[in-house]
Amino acid sequence: MTDLDLTPFLARGFGEKSDRLIANIKVEGIDKYHTLSQIRLAPETAGFLYGAFTPLTVTYHRGSRPRLEKIVAEVLSGVESSPRAQVLALLEWTAQVIRHAMHVKGETPVDRALSEEALLDSGWGYCNEKARILVSLAQIAGYPGRMVSIYHSTGIHGHMVSEIHVEGEWAMADPTFAVVVPKNKGRWASAKDLSWEASLNSTTDEVYRAGILKMDRLHGPGMNVPDSILVRDRPCRMFAQIGISNYPIFSFPKG
Repeated sequence: MTDLDLTPFLARGFGEKSDRLIANIKVEGIDKYHTLSQIRLAPETAGFLYGAFTPLTVTYHRGSRPRLEKIVAEVLSGVESSPRAQVLALLEWTAQVIRHAMHVKGETPVDRALSEEALLDSGWGYCNEKARILVSLAQIAGYPGRMVSIYHSTGIHGHMVSEIHVEGEWAMADPTFAVVVPKNKGRWASAKDLSWEASLNSTTDEVYRAGILKMDRLHGPGMNVPDSILVRDRPCRMFAQIGISNYPIFSFPKG
């Protein structure tokens, strides 16, 4: 796929603190795979990550995930046929139906390694689990998707979002807060855009703050806690470093 030696960019090079977070990650199974297989965005890797890294043809065997197919059909029923409208509908559904763990009382283990179907049964998920559900639903709907780890500029906070390929380009979609970040001419910013283009910082802050409040109103107080970096600091700083991993759901069927 590339002649570039990816070893220096494979789950490393994000900064000492972020690298330590990755090395000590407590998740298991497919969630651990996503963490340890991520390729760090850098000038050397950008062309590959936003070129040949992720196949733009979805290879999904219809009928292999019937429950997810049913959800996609129900969510998109009555939604206009434009790709952006359909992706937004799937994003909103994931954010609303699957509560983030910070909105859940009681035990919230991080090492569940559940299938998407089992995550739906649980009714809640961490950011990586919610991103995985959105990527799965998007692919079933015909839109390529992948996982994106993002790291705060302080190095003490990580978050996971999705990127969905919409109308010829990658767009960041965060199912924890039901957020996409608009840029020019109705397009949506990619994770790379949000990491590298300072002109998007104010818009990123604005849409994330609205998303945090929206999820608090929907699921109850949780994200808007005093020690949350998302609240006490500028949300745009979450995109200081990013790493991308693929998740072709046909390779990881329900088991």
